Amino acid sequence: RDLNHGLCKLETGEGSLSVDTYTDHSLELKMALQSCSLQDIRPDNTSAIKKIFQSHGSDSQGETNSHISVSTPPIVDVTFRQSHTGDRCVDILVERTRLNLSVPFILELGRFILDALPGDRTCEGGVINHGYVGDTGVQG
Repeated sequence: RDLNHGLCKLETGEGSLSVDTYTDHSLELKMALQSCSLQDIRPDNTSAIKKIFQSHGSDSQGETNSHISVSTPPIVDVTFRQSHTGDRCVDILVERTRLNLSVPFILELGRFILDALPGDRTCEGGVINHGYVGDTGVQG
């Protein structure tokens, strides 16, 4: 990948997923994400704000020689529960995060997403493959 043509850089930390099912047909699903960071890496960006989204765990890169471990809560903790009667509940907990809204970045991201979506163009008679050479001999 060429970073000279990049839009953004997304880094995520440790994630976890667990599903518990019980004999009474109830269910509990838990998802957690420890850290997340989104940085604007566009080469023509003149803004001083480069970090679009950042969690508290993104900057904590402790000393490797210190042998000290710091436990931090996940930035996103999602729990889905379904009871044996079919009642459903979703709990979403978002911890210390920072979101910087940059209008030029959002416009560029929106343009990227819209360009990636398939168009509404229809072709009569099927799909045209411009790279197809065709058969050299025609049988009649």
